Amino acid sequence: MPTLTHRIEKARPLEGVVLAGVLVLTLLIQLLLLPDDFVGPDYVTYLAQGQQARSAALWFDPTAFDSNYWPIGYPAFLALVLNIFGGSLRAVQYVQVGLALTLAPLAWLMTRHLSIPVRMVTFTAVALSPSVIWAARNAGYEVLLSFLLCLSLACIWGRGGAFR
Repeated sequence: MPTLTHRIEKARPLEGVVLAGVLVLTLLIQLLLLPDDFVGPDYVTYLAQGQQARSAALWFDPTAFDSNYWPIGYPAFLALVLNIFGGSLRAVQYVQVGLALTLAPLAWLMTRHLSIPVRMVTFTAVALSPSVIWAARNAGYEVLLSFLLCLSLACIWGRGGAFR
């Protein structure tokens, strides 16, 4: 059973090479399986509302997103990406793939106070998980929510290692 320690063991060069290889493999899988269209649950509504929200004035209007499918923040995320990249749906896919790819390093940061095998298994399991690979390519809030959750946990937990 892995034990929590106060010391954070330094990453070894081989660990970095293996983890980088897993991340590159995940990126290749993502890009090879990227669909031409942006699909997902109720994606027509998602994108129509995202296009509508390109005006920043609508971001804080409570009636701008009258839909029970929208979690708070995802329409603003879509609108921001669409504004930056000129309305390109492919850009939204690439940004979501990028966020999904950061989940594995964030998971590694959260487990770096555990043994090297545990860190490597965690990294690989997150990077190659079907939900990360599928969800990043489609319209849906899961990747954004997971990224923000993992980022906050990595900042809180990963920075200092185990609780003292």
